[in-house]
Amino acid sequence: MLKFNIILSVIFMVISLWGFMAVVFLSNMEPLAGSVKNIKIKVLIASITLFILSLGIILFEYFRFLRVSAQKGNIKALNVTLKASGIFIVCFALAWILFIIFIYILQDKLLFSPGSIKPGRLNEIRTQRDIEEISIKMSDNTVLHGWLVKQGSKNNKGEYPLVIVFSGQGGEASGHIKHARKIHACHVALINYRGYGLSQGIPSETAFYSDAIEIFDYFSKRPDIAEDKIFALGGSLGTGVAVHLAAHRPLAGVILFSPYDKLAGGVIQDIIPFIPTSIIFKNSFNALKDAPFVKAPILFLIAENDRVIRPKRSEKLKEVWGEKCVKIIIKGADHYSIYDRIKSWEHVNNFLSDIIGRE
Repeated sequence: MLKFNIILSVIFMVISLWGFMAVVFLSNMEPLAGSVKNIKIKVLIASITLFILSLGIILFEYFRFLRVSAQKGNIKALNVTLKASGIFIVCFALAWILFIIFIYILQDKLLFSPGSIKPGRLNEIRTQRDIEEISIKMSDNTVLHGWLVKQGSKNNKGEYPLVIVFSGQGGEASGHIKHARKIHACHVALINYRGYGLSQGIPSETAFYSDAIEIFDYFSKRPDIAEDKIFALGGSLGTGVAVHLAAHRPLAGVILFSPYDKLAGGVIQDIIPFIPTSIIFKNSFNALKDAPFVKAPILFLIAENDRVIRPKRSEKLKEVWGEKCVKIIIKGADHYSIYDRIKSWEHVNNFLSDIIGRE
């Protein structure tokens, strides 16, 4: 009976400690997905219940053993206490290891949230005359799908400046058409990442980087695009992709909404502080590696109340560029509302107009 109770208490303890880790993780995930709040509360209640049960079983057996030992005149309280402490340490270690395995298995689902496009939405976009549907074949024959929003003014050669958008970890490119409309001086390319929307393939850091370069090469060869006036606009996860492109191609400028220094060991470490994310995550998205090679002018837009990519992460990236980077803090904005602020797009348009207007 004693062994059964101890085994049962260990199982309950491991599950409850794992649950407490999950609660911390879910709390930090709330800015990304508000729906996790209800899940977090349920996990917390279950974890507290199991922890109390396991602790109760251990204490019951502990005092029962002391009582029996006292009756026999063979009290080894210190040994029993050490064993009880050892059980707790083992339980914590097991819970920690299991949580690491859990995150490792789910890492791609946490990092990439591909969105789809409904047939009705697809048909609606196809009826808009100022939007061109784009399909680009990559070097490995994977086809990426997206849109070119045609707007702005052409130069005397009939060429338009272009902004290539690299969005965050979720959704589908057409969701940013409303944001593209806020850019006045340029065509805007909204190309889905691999596995997003109608794009083929599986998302990964390596693929995002190589695809960004091929997307640039595709547009730079088009006769209606001014090759020397191509900009990259990155948002959230996409800021690392934009920085990589800027390090490998001659962009006219780079616009970064909520930029980060690195995801693994950085942004993700802030969300899951008690596991070594720099080791666990295969896709690190380390913008610091590419940053020193960027020559183009840069605009930073940082949300004052960003709880996903905290401003300190943006500041660490900015340190690489110093005065070359223009930093704007959008007061009162968070990770999502920054895109809805008029001020954000005023700064974007001023930045673009200043560069496009140069001879």
